[in-house]
Amino acid sequence: MTPSRNLTAYGPATANGFTAKVNADKSLSLTGDEGLTPGAGLAWPTPAVSQPGQYSLSVQEKLPANIYAGVWSGTLTPGEDRIAYMAAGKTAVTFSLSQEQIDKGIKCGFCRYLNDSNDSFGPIDVRLQLEQGSTPTEWTPPDDTNASGGGISAMNLWPTLKSTSAYGVKCERDGEAYMLNGTPSQWGGIYKDIVLAAGDYVLSMQGTGVYPTPRLQYPPSNPDTIYNAPASFTLTEPTSVRCQLTLNPTETYAGSVTPQLYKI
Repeated sequence: MTPSRNLTAYGPATANGFTAKVNADKSLSLTGDEGLTPGAGLAWPTPAVSQPGQYSLSVQEKLPANIYAGVWSGTLTPGEDRIAYMAAGKTAVTFSLSQEQIDKGIKCGFCRYLNDSNDSFGPIDVRLQLEQGSTPTEWTPPDDTNASGGGISAMNLWPTLKSTSAYGVKCERDGEAYMLNGTPSQWGGIYKDIVLAAGDYVLSMQGTGVYPTPRLQYPPSNPDTIYNAPASFTLTEPTSVRCQLTLNPTETYAGSVTPQLYKI
């Protein structure tokens, strides 16, 4: 039997708000629910990928705007191990694989993209294809449609801020969440400076009640660039940035906020 030119492998799986089922024609039925979060997704190992060189990843239909298909190597960390992905509205991408990446293990799947929408979707039929060469061809079913999938979980790069009192506001940390109470006496912030590698990033947040907006700015002390959550941005080189919960004296805080900073 001639092996399929579609090197993906997938099967029924659920992780991070994604649910995948296999249709009768061996395409995927994909659904996203309220569990979708930035930088998290679902992927499957693709052991049929064995030779370095040029590859293409394609779908026959456009995916929802907040979802992308991608290829990873190694530990399934979106920001660090992602090799290629299809941006919103695209149906194909071409990339190269090295022997080192292949030796770490190649995975293929779907990930929650930008932070502008947590909308659920589906079910939608997806014809995903990974193949050798730089020109995508017509979809054909992969050989393995009973593979076991797993979750992709990005690391939150927002730094740990100490529990403190500043400008009349009490801030207490609980894991990655911060509880704030009080009215600031003036504009200010609770912050920490870090260095981010070059790449694409998403700054988002989850919160309840009245809480300050997470901000990223650089240079740290006298910024000429400021991003208030929710935002996406690109750094072209390693950059010192300030991650800050901005305190507004016109607000009285009584709530909780979890800042989220992901490399995508």
